[in-house]
Amino acid sequence: MTQSPGRDSPGSSGSGSRHSTASLDSGRASSCHLSGHTRSSVSSSSVSSSDHNTAPAKVERLLLQGVPDQDVLHSWLMDIRFEEYFPLFVAAGYDMHTISRMTPEDLTAIGIKKPNHRKKLKAEIAQLNISDGLPEFIPVRNA
Repeated sequence: MTQSPGRDSPGSSGSGSRHSTASLDSGRASSCHLSGHTRSSVSSSSVSSSDHNTAPAKVERLLLQGVPDQDVLHSWLMDIRFEEYFPLFVAAGYDMHTISRMTPEDLTAIGIKKPNHRKKLKAEIAQLNISDGLPEFIPVRNA
């Protein structure tokens, strides 16, 4: 035979071993990668966590300063690293006030197809403390 061990036909036990080894090897590689990614993710998570705390405050500050809504939207999306979705929000006519009431279904409707992106965006939206523009004062009725 000209095949080396581990390169047997698919039905042989050597092949099962080869596939198993390949799985383990790729598992180790991805484990190393994931472990590196986890470390990176942890550090970016702390960066992101500080960005996360400042992004809503920055949005509120920009809105109070009268910065145009599209500029605030673009800045917010850049801060949370989803600026590629800016054209989708603009094309659908969303501003920061209406974004604050978006549901995952709304995110899907404007074209955000990746479930993990929708989940992350929804979590970021939940952190925004933007009123819907309606007055909070409720007049007392004279009856």
